[in-house]
Amino acid sequence: MSRLSKKCLFSFIYSALFLMSVALFIRLLPYPPLKDHFPYSTAVYDEQYNLLRLTTAKDEKYRLWTPLKDISPKLIDAVLFQEDEWFYWHFGVNPYGLLRGAWQTYILGNSPQGGSTITMQLARVLWGIDSRSLLGKAEQILRAIQLEIRYSKNEILEAYFNFAPYGRNIEGAGTASLIYFNKANHKMNLAEALTLAILPKNPNSYIRQNNQQLNPALFKARNQLYQRWLAQHPADQQWQTDFQLNYPLRPLEKLPFFAPHFVDQLLQHYPDQSHIVSTLNSHQQRLIERITRRYLSQQYAKGVENVAVLLVDNRDMAVKALVGSGNYFNQTISGQINGTLAQRSYGSTLKPFVYALAFDQGLAHGKTVLKDLPTAFGDYQPENYEGNFLGPVSVSQALLQSRNIPAIDMAKQLTPDLYDFLQHAEIKLPKSKAYYGLSIVLGGAELNIQQLASLYAMLANQGAWQPLKFTQQDNLPSAKPLLSQESAVMIHDILRQNFRTDIQNKSIKTALPLYWKTGTSNGLRDAWTAGYFGHYTLIVWLGNFDNKSNPHFIGRTLAAPLFLQLADSLIASEPQMRDIVTETSKPLNLKKMLVCQADGKLPNAYCQQQVHTLFIPGKSPITVSQLYQPFAVIKNTDMLACSTQDKVETEQKIYEMWSSDFQQIFAQAGVMKRVPIINPACPFEQHYQALQHLHSNNPQIISPLAQRAYYIEHNKENRPILLSAITAAEVNQLYWFVNNSFIGESMPQQPLFWRPTSAGDYTISVTDDYGRSSSLSINVFLKGF
Repeated sequence: MSRLSKKCLFSFIYSALFLMSVALFIRLLPYPPLKDHFPYSTAVYDEQYNLLRLTTAKDEKYRLWTPLKDISPKLIDAVLFQEDEWFYWHFGVNPYGLLRGAWQTYILGNSPQGGSTITMQLARVLWGIDSRSLLGKAEQILRAIQLEIRYSKNEILEAYFNFAPYGRNIEGAGTASLIYFNKANHKMNLAEALTLAILPKNPNSYIRQNNQQLNPALFKARNQLYQRWLAQHPADQQWQTDFQLNYPLRPLEKLPFFAPHFVDQLLQHYPDQSHIVSTLNSHQQRLIERITRRYLSQQYAKGVENVAVLLVDNRDMAVKALVGSGNYFNQTISGQINGTLAQRSYGSTLKPFVYALAFDQGLAHGKTVLKDLPTAFGDYQPENYEGNFLGPVSVSQALLQSRNIPAIDMAKQLTPDLYDFLQHAEIKLPKSKAYYGLSIVLGGAELNIQQLASLYAMLANQGAWQPLKFTQQDNLPSAKPLLSQESAVMIHDILRQNFRTDIQNKSIKTALPLYWKTGTSNGLRDAWTAGYFGHYTLIVWLGNFDNKSNPHFIGRTLAAPLFLQLADSLIASEPQMRDIVTETSKPLNLKKMLVCQADGKLPNAYCQQQVHTLFIPGKSPITVSQLYQPFAVIKNTDMLACSTQDKVETEQKIYEMWSSDFQQIFAQAGVMKRVPIINPACPFEQHYQALQHLHSNNPQIISPLAQRAYYIEHNKENRPILLSAITAAEVNQLYWFVNNSFIGESMPQQPLFWRPTSAGDYTISVTDDYGRSSSLSINVFLKGF
């Protein structure tokens, strides 16, 4: 080899090495991902990945980013087969393809053929190059080489499949498969894949507005590609039937616009996400929409324009259905307002939580009797909705009949109170506690449906609160206990007794227990029903967004029927819910106890009617009833007998000894309660001697011993302390208390065992069924201290 030849060879090698080094240096420089070149649409799906809505990107294009691994392998092979068989071997430009295209176009004068590679086609899209001119073609070639130097083949191919045009303003194979075939790209069959493979060659001719099926040109081009495809893939002859059918393409005009208020909320909350997989259940959404629209049309004559409904799965707090208004597209009723986010007066729907807090704070149990009497709370003088007063009512009656006075009186005693409870549930009211005062019990503040749903779902979940979940990506915080399991179950026991106004035969029972509460806002602007059943919490609101009053806006008569229709339909659609067995995370500290029906206290010997109630041992207030009292009266009268009177002329009668305020309300209602009449013939002090025997035979505690020291061991199960008392002969029942907390009952001569759990001073009390009691104190110490 001559010296000149060697010199040329070395020059070539050095030049090649230099160019390779430059290319490698350029390749190693950081570059923005090709994905960042364009903005993207947002696709919102339901829990089964059915499309709810596809938005346009900021440049008004339908464009979703689909990773290469999610592109159909059939489509990849078809595109490479159709467009660029040498894609993985060239440097962005195929010289043979360019020469062939120039020969066909400029020499033979045939239809234009650009000879563009996939990389060149991507370059044209990225930089908006007009490649029909020689200058444009040159720029396209240089940009393609630039892409090959900067990015890998897979990155280029991935970008091509995401930016290629597929007709009208649709870009990207993943977007096209979702729009045209309503399926993910990797789920396409061969016919669909070849359809998308051929589309970018002439998208504007192949796809027309309101296109319902493949037009003849696209159909023909697709099938010609299939015939060429079979030469290399003869096994795909089995799919020839698919190619004889004219597969319909879904036009843009038929894209779904489902659950609009729900989707709007997601788009606002997740503005930067292109794929949102929600918790919505499309079947339940359709069911609720259909029933709700039908019911609203029936109420239209009453001036009822708007409705909002929310369904939540209590198991994971997922929103399953959401109706935000009567008609999203009706501007006259402000239909695009999301009623589930509108702050509204909630009426009486928070009363269950007032009583649940009272149960937890040891203020009441389900049969505790409250006063439903005219009452002023400072400057606040509430009335019942019906305008009347019932006198003594149990907590259960007060809640089921939605009595205002008892609820407010109970709320007044709460510490922490209802305002604090809402704060713990992450419901931040705009005003201070003092601003709302006790009016907060009756809807004096404002909540939205989604907040109320989280509270009722907390009740269904036995006191454990979590926020609502809207997407599969949401990670909820751990459940926060706001109520004890015991108080939640006690509220269940009351709410399930709610009677149905939509069933004439009250003996008919629903397939599942329904727990629900109605509410009516002050001024008759909002009608509510909130409740839970099976797996679900359901909230229903009816009203008008213009906030005008309407006499028909009453929770029990307007909202409850819709709630019950929806609940029945949901239960019927999921028969497996009927087999639900409620489980608790720990054994419940609940006991069922007989109490005197009239006042909700432990029955004394004279209590005439007894009922069962649930109570929390050591917490619920349980004392012995003193309502029914025996008096010695002159026979056949209510006149008190004198102590000197002949016994043959007297008899013992049992009287209800109500306080004067209750007696007054009874009189106003026309109910006369018999009371013993003072006998003017008797000395004044003798009027009280008739009851002296009730206190002369107090039970005597014989175990434990007063002021005795008892020892327990730390972290060990200690021996119980025996409780026993001597009583009068007429006593049938004893009730035992430790530090004023009820711990159990026993018959005379029957011991009760109590096991202290910690050291300290304890007061042991016993009360018999005549109301007589005695007590003593003991000291409990830790052994070894």
